[in-house]
Amino acid sequence: MSDHFMIIIPMDPFAKPSEERCQAALDRLCELRTGYEPELEFFDKPEFIWAAESAGGVFCPFCAADIESWFFEELRYREERGQQDLVITTPCCARSTSFNDLDFEDRQGFACVTMEINCRGADLEPFEREEIEAVLGVPVRVIWRHL
Repeated sequence: MSDHFMIIIPMDPFAKPSEERCQAALDRLCELRTGYEPELEFFDKPEFIWAAESAGGVFCPFCAADIESWFFEELRYREERGQQDLVITTPCCARSTSFNDLDFEDRQGFACVTMEINCRGADLEPFEREEIEAVLGVPVRVIWRHL
């Protein structure tokens, strides 16, 4: 049997809401969705939050070129050197953007904090997302990870 994780991250990859706000947002998520294994995780710098088996391609936001291979090579290169910024120049059309603003086939992103729950079901309704954002104090992105 496979697992489905709903992962909530701030839209701003450098956002670091307080632990109290994050715990309250995770508690609210658990009230909105039946699931198990709620987890709150903090990172010193933005980490790539991927969708695992649900992950699709990675594309340039300007010219729609497939840059998936380059993306993972560049990510690995920067990780090895301890680079923390997310600013990049796309390899296809040489335009400046952020790793976080690339077009991912399935929602993925970078974050310093994640709120995760193992559950199946629908995405957050707009009013539910607004509730989580109000508790957390920042806009959020929902990522579905399938393992």
